[in-house]
Amino acid sequence: MVIKKNIKVPLYPVRLTIIFYDNITEVIKKCYLLKGQENWLAGQMAGVFVVSASGEYRRTIVLFKMNDPELTHGIIAHEAYHATVKILQIIGQTQDPNNNETEAYLINWITDQIYDLIKKNKEVLEIFRI
Repeated sequence: MVIKKNIKVPLYPVRLTIIFYDNITEVIKKCYLLKGQENWLAGQMAGVFVVSASGEYRRTIVLFKMNDPELTHGIIAHEAYHATVKILQIIGQTQDPNNNETEAYLINWITDQIYDLIKKNKEVLEIFRI
């Protein structure tokens, strides 16, 4: 099973794809952008990739393996942070130690998108019994 959400990141020429999966082979079949990553993905519970897509947008892909007992809210926050950094790198935004509101707003938005997908899918929601 592959549960996927594609979203344009507001203000930036970047797309975000969030994927929850239980079989990496299905992900590779349904998400052509990840072909060639099979060996790396096979050993991961979560990860973030940046890929070039056709058209004007670059795509940041966030992956989570469903039914992995080590997948926690902390891991989701961890991957949302990586996605934030990747998106800011794509647009050329440098991190300012005196003002990190750009990063804070973006990580907030990414996290909301991930949890929105979780709430809308019973299969994923069952992972998080808190």
